[in-house]
Amino acid sequence: MSRATPSAPPLPAAPPRALLVERAHELEAIAAAVGRVCGGGFADFAGGAGLASGSGFAGGAGGVVTLTAPAGLGKSALLDHAAALATAGGCQVRRATPSPLERHFPFGAVRELLEAPLRAAEPAERRALLDGAAALAGRLLLEGAAPGADATTAVAHSVARLCAGLAERPAPGAPPADAVALATGPTLALGDAARPAPLVLLIDDAHWADRCSLEVLCHLARRAADIPLLLIVAARGDDPEAPADLLGLLAHEAGAAALRPQPLSLRAGVRLLRGRLAPAAPLDLCRRCHAAAAGNPWLLTELGHQLAEHGPAALDPAEPHPADTRLPAADAPRAASAPHFADARRPTADAPRAASAPHFADARRPTA
Repeated sequence: MSRATPSAPPLPAAPPRALLVERAHELEAIAAAVGRVCGGGFADFAGGAGLASGSGFAGGAGGVVTLTAPAGLGKSALLDHAAALATAGGCQVRRATPSPLERHFPFGAVRELLEAPLRAAEPAERRALLDGAAALAGRLLLEGAAPGADATTAVAHSVARLCAGLAERPAPGAPPADAVALATGPTLALGDAARPAPLVLLIDDAHWADRCSLEVLCHLARRAADIPLLLIVAARGDDPEAPADLLGLLAHEAGAAALRPQPLSLRAGVRLLRGRLAPAAPLDLCRRCHAAAAGNPWLLTELGHQLAEHGPAALDPAEPHPADTRLPAADAPRAASAPHFADARRPTADAPRAASAPHFADARRPTA
């Protein structure tokens, strides 16, 4: 008697698109990559037909996506959207956001990505995950063992084995296979509860990641298709201290989607200002805002908040603003004083002072 082949479950519905303007190319590339690693796609993505199904629900194809752009162009928001898509697709999602102080902390980003799920595992599962080649990764993540720089290759192999084990785990929230088998029969249990949950690793601010972690990520990128694993790495390409060689290797990995979000066009800037903040904003005022922010969507958003509160006077730093309307200095963004903000293009004569006005200095942290 031949076993019936289970049919693939319906495609999961994609969550609503992030509130990102003029980012259709990036959103679709990310959705395609997540759909492939999920082993399928998403129904009704972008209001049309679902993304093409991949290799079927039994397993997906991993890959690499890189996002390279200056601060404020929406990289973090794109990662947020990727996380929502991957979660909807039944993936295990882990995210790391290194800081400048962690640049010289060996394997810091790897620990941020993988320590928590390993500690959360049941003891028996943890022992199975760390069996054999993954043991070195376990000592690094659980015991704080600090292998020397010359051991990075061995650590990378061990972390890859651990990731492969994590990617073989059932989807989050899935009932045990034996419980489903009792209710629906073993065939359906095999195709549903026992379905592996691919691993999606998101790394924001990767220009601040330590070299050891990036070397491990480069190794994972070469094995991503086999695990299956999706790496999405966001970094500023204009940081002079960034490990450009390793970030470049990730972007040029075979099959990688190397995305470079650009400043917004005037049309998109007007849409952002009117759609989110000031529906009645005159076109001339929107033009001035766009010029002052050089098309940077984070700066445009912050300027829009000031316009909503103070009106057109927000564009004139000579106009006084009540002290109690300014945001606390502790919330000032890391990037607000960076060279690429200070040197932003100012194409019009009546906007040159706006980007350096006091209300920008106290603005909230940008979406990197």
